[in-house]
Formats: sequence, C-alpha cells, structure tokens
Amino acid sequence: MQLVSAANLTESSAMTSVYNLLRETCGISQAEAAEFVHQARLDSVKSWCSDRRAAPAGVVRELKILARKINAAGLAYAAQLMSLKTMQTVDVGVPSDDFDARHCGFPSLGASMRAIAIAVTELPDDVEVRIGPRVRGQPPINLIPDIIQAAFAIQKTAKPRIFKDSRTARENRALAVIDEFKIAGGNVHQLMLFYRDEFDHPDDVGFSGLEKALLSPAPVTN
Repeated sequence: MQLVSAANLTESSAMTSVYNLLRETCGISQAEAAEFVHQARLDSVKSWCSDRRAAPAGVVRELKILARKINAAGLAYAAQLMSLKTMQTVDVGVPSDDFDARHCGFPSLGASMRAIAIAVTELPDDVEVRIGPRVRGQPPINLIPDIIQAAFAIQKTAKPRIFKDSRTARENRALAVIDEFKIAGGNVHQLMLFYRDEFDHPDDVGFSGLEKALLSPAPVTN
C-alpha cells in the first residue's frame, strides 16, 4: 500500500525547519535574527533556516522566548486599549520604522506588527480599529515593560506640581523611582536611553539632569 501520495511528497518538500518557522513567526529577517536576537553570523542563520545545519537548542530557545514575548506584548496592549473609557473606536499606534520598533524593545518593525496583530485580534469584534503612527509620550506596545513602566513613572513624578516646586525636588522624585528600578535589577542605562528618546523636551525634568546624576563617570581620586 502506498502510504504517501505525490501531493503529500510535494507538501513535505515545502516544509521548513523548526528554526525558520519560529523566525518567520517572530516577524524578523535572517539578518535581524543574526544581529538582534543571536549575535551570530548571518551565514549560520541561513544554514539553520534551510536546515542544512541543525540549529543549536540554544538559538531555537531564543526564538521561542521571543515569540512568547511578542504574544504577551500583544495581549498586554489589547488589555491596555480595552481599559480606555471609549471602546467604540480604538486608535492603535504603530512604530514608525525599525529604529522606533527597537526603541520599544522589538528586534524589527515586523516583530512589532506581529504583536499589534495579536492585540487587534483580542479586541471585541464590534470595536472599530484605526491604525496609525504611535504617539510619543503614550505607553507603546513593547517588549520591555519594566523599562516602559519605570520611564513613565519618572515622567509622571518629574512633572511640575500645582505648587511650583524646585527642579531639584522633581529630580529627587525621579531618582527615587530609578532607585527602586535599580533595586529590582533593572538596566539603568537602557532606561535612560529610552527616557531620553521618549520624553526629552522642555516640560519634563529633562534627560540631561538625570544623565548627569546617573550616567556620568565617577570622579577620579588620587
């Protein structure tokens, strides 16, 4: 008895490697996988995709973790959108390009679009979804929730209060948030870079003051 038909053989020949399946699911190119996920050689990634060489368990695990993070980001963003008071129409913010997507923790714009698609799928069917550029200063869909939460907390505490407080008082409040972030094991340098790119404008405490307090090298002592 012939157990495998010609059609099945054709389908089998079109099958991809597990590694390549996961890479495509994550929405990243071979070059992006090499540079931003594995820090590996591009020719190695190409061989893993073609199944010419078996992908090491470690790199397969890295793609699995990325895929889970993308899924979690989409679910979290959907919950964020559904928490808004007006649910008849929802504005979904998309990173403007690969650089903006990486600012939000994704390895590529394609990866962020995968997460956005998951978020849109989770929204109620009767909600009108409008997709447009993300608005700076509003919590974005992201893969770095600890940094996003800390950055927005800094921005909120650093705003001038009704009673005009001093810049030093605002900086002290921001530094208190950063101390909590550090105690929790957060990457302060990455936090400061995100904060600078997201919020550095005259109405905020400003990146320069926080940078001076946190990132400037320690004075040299004899």
